[in-house]
Amino acid sequence: RYFPGALPGQAVHGRVARILAGYGFDESTLLGTSFCPDEINNESDSLSVLMQDYWGEVFPMGGISGTPFSGKTGFAAFSSHAADDGNILVAFGPHVGISTTGEVGKCLRKGQGKESTACGAVVGAYKACLCGDMGEESSTDSYDMQ
Repeated sequence: RYFPGALPGQAVHGRVARILAGYGFDESTLLGTSFCPDEINNESDSLSVLMQDYWGEVFPMGGISGTPFSGKTGFAAFSSHAADDGNILVAFGPHVGISTTGEVGKCLRKGQGKESTACGAVVGAYKACLCGDMGEESSTDSYDMQ
């Protein structure tokens, strides 16, 4: 309704699986995912869950906002886990909530009485960029590097 032409996760997954099958992607494929760990991305009809159900084994590579944070070492570990003569498939991306009224960046979560941001990390980063907030150098916390 708010994004004409957008496809639901099931349609995207079906198309990807059908196309990749023509290139030999089968049960020997190891899936690497990097989707934001937000619980709304882990519902039964979400793309990440559909892909994991279909491809089987998954190597999580990401963090907040869906960016693969595994780095060179993580990608090397991921590829070393692939089956002999197997394939690897990497799926990643951010997400954004859309409220029932069409507000982008908001969603109503189960059990909550008011909408919250989704993806909060991306919305926060976007707002910081808009106002030119580069943060204070001394406020960098090595435990929160994502």
